[in-house]
Amino acid sequence: MHRLRNTGFTLIEVMIVVAIISLLAGIALPSYQSYVARSNRAAAKTQLMQAAQYMQRFYAANDRYDADRAGNNNIWSIMPAAMLRSPADGTQLYEISNGGTNASTANESDFVLIMRPVADGSMAADKCGGLTINQAGAKGITISNPAASLVAECWR
Repeated sequence: MHRLRNTGFTLIEVMIVVAIISLLAGIALPSYQSYVARSNRAAAKTQLMQAAQYMQRFYAANDRYDADRAGNNNIWSIMPAAMLRSPADGTQLYEISNGGTNASTANESDFVLIMRPVADGSMAADKCGGLTINQAGAKGITISNPAASLVAECWR
């Protein structure tokens, strides 16, 4: 009489595979999350730069940043709505707003645009906070007293 040999995996083999998968996931997941955050920041920087270019063109046409020649003195209602958010379509992660904490400002001779994470979005706890740019092209972040290396990393 021939015995049938049982085939399959032992508990030790399964535990080794689970341990290897857990180790790989522990390394890959933070790397992936960092990549996603960097890509969301890149989209926000693109929108912020477009908004800054809009402000410069607006100034060239109106000789001031905050009002047009017809007397409309609310640049935030004149600027296209798609420039005030990032991404321009889909789930909003960042916004340019002239109210609340980290508000963007504009007056006759200068502006500061702040692309800040929306409060309930996936970027709300981002290490860079909001991204800033002014009329002179100076770039920064909204974190208090950031190291120059963090500003450079956030704008890279």
